[in-house]
Amino acid sequence: MIKKSFVIFIFLSSCAGLPSLDYYGSAKESFKYITGRNDFSITSDAYAQEEYSFIKVKLGRSTPIIMVLAYVNNGIFEWVGPDQSKIYTYKGKIIELSGFNNDIRIQHPHSKIKNLLSENSKSYSVDFYSPSLLNLDINVSYLQDSEMIPMVRLSNEAYFSRIQEDIYAPLIRWKAKNLYFYGEDKSIFKTIQYVHPRMPAIDIEFYIK
Repeated sequence: MIKKSFVIFIFLSSCAGLPSLDYYGSAKESFKYITGRNDFSITSDAYAQEEYSFIKVKLGRSTPIIMVLAYVNNGIFEWVGPDQSKIYTYKGKIIELSGFNNDIRIQHPHSKIKNLLSENSKSYSVDFYSPSLLNLDINVSYLQDSEMIPMVRLSNEAYFSRIQEDIYAPLIRWKAKNLYFYGEDKSIFKTIQYVHPRMPAIDIEFYIK
């Protein structure tokens, strides 16, 4: 259950409502590094110290960053990074990127993305930017593992359902496989998604307050 988020008011000329850049730096310093400078884990103590819901985001092989929850609107989560880049997620799926080299936006997510845990196949349209390619049709199918997958979350081992999402854009012959990991309470914990043919995978861990 979400206990805390903060609101960005429309038409503000600055982002004074967001945590300062110092906040992101200090948050990262509180996490325990496990594989050198290119990764770190979120411990239970570090999670307890954070005021806002947040996600740990890793783009390809880059060092992970922390993005903080700005608001939730009709099930859509807006996450804001230290450089004011934004990721929008709906039921764990990335539906929009803003401030990245290759921004994207999935059209009509509420009607097209209902429940990954119960879907078999479907399609949706996505807009790509830089370069621009609008109304691209994406075909999607899903496969759920029959067994639960053990993973470490907040210093403890837990078991998760794994959903594989196969996507295909016939027009540009682009194929990719995305993964989603859901807890026993059906909440999303981790996802690895390809959202643009010119971008590496985006690895996200969700930590909801």
